[in-house]
This record gives sequence, structure tokens and C-alpha cells, in this order.
Amino acid sequence: MKITNLITGERVRCTIEKASREDVLRSKKNFTFDWIKELSRASVFKIISEENPEIVQAFFSFKIDDDFIYMSLLERANYKSLKVYDGITELAFGFVCKMSFEKGFDGYVSFQPKTVLAGYYQQLLNARSIGGSQQMYLNTEAAEKLLALLDEEEN
Repeated sequence: MKITNLITGERVRCTIEKASREDVLRSKKNFTFDWIKELSRASVFKIISEENPEIVQAFFSFKIDDDFIYMSLLERANYKSLKVYDGITELAFGFVCKMSFEKGFDGYVSFQPKTVLAGYYQQLLNARSIGGSQQMYLNTEAAEKLLALLDEEEN
């Protein structure tokens, strides 16, 4: 898996790992969400780059429901509003879509973005709205595109 360093333009290998309480506490200054609280409510994972393995680039969380996965939160590290890496959103959602396929949910992932991000997720991930609500989801087709991106990055 790779993300793009926006400062150097280089493609950087990264990993996704289960986050621990220590990871959250060590990284707290770079995040605004209460990830300690989230650890007690959902599965929390971290994205780290090989070039800076001690720095968490993002946290995301999800819950497994009866027939789909709900992605609770996604937060990129905040370095004084400077976006350092590109591709983190696709990587996190791709990982959760992969889990959805493994659980037999056909890649379906539900989430509720901030209102201002709904259009961004529609364009970037091909996410769809659920009725007239703020809830969105990724279907099998959208999930397969994200998985193809993950597979492409492995090479």
C-alpha cells in the first residue's frame, strides 16, 4: 500500500495496523477526535508510513453490523492544517471494504460524513446517499474499485 508525499511527490509505502491506547496517547496532539473514547466503542486502526513509522498519519474506526460495516470515524493527522500525504482516505475506505468482503457483506460500507464532505466522498469514492439523509454508503462496485487500487499499490 502506498500514499503520496505531497511535499516530495514520492510514493511512500505504508501499513495499516490495529491502534493501541498508547498509539492514541502518543499521537494525541495531532488529532482532534477523542480516539481514546472511540477505542471503547469500535475497532480503531492507524495508518503509518515507512518513511516515518513512529508518526501516525491517520486513525479510522469501524463497527461490524449484521449485514454491513459502519465506518465510524476517519481523521488525518493535522500538522497545522498542512496536508502531507494524499491517498489516505482511499486507503482507509479500501481497507474497510476489504473487511466487508471478508465478512460476506459484498463490500458494503456505511458512514455519515460531515455535510460539507458529502460531495467530496461522492466524487472520490463514488459514495451514494441513503435516501434524503446524511448517511452514505459504498456499494460493491465502489468497493471493488478501492480494492483494485489497494492491489495495484502492492506491486
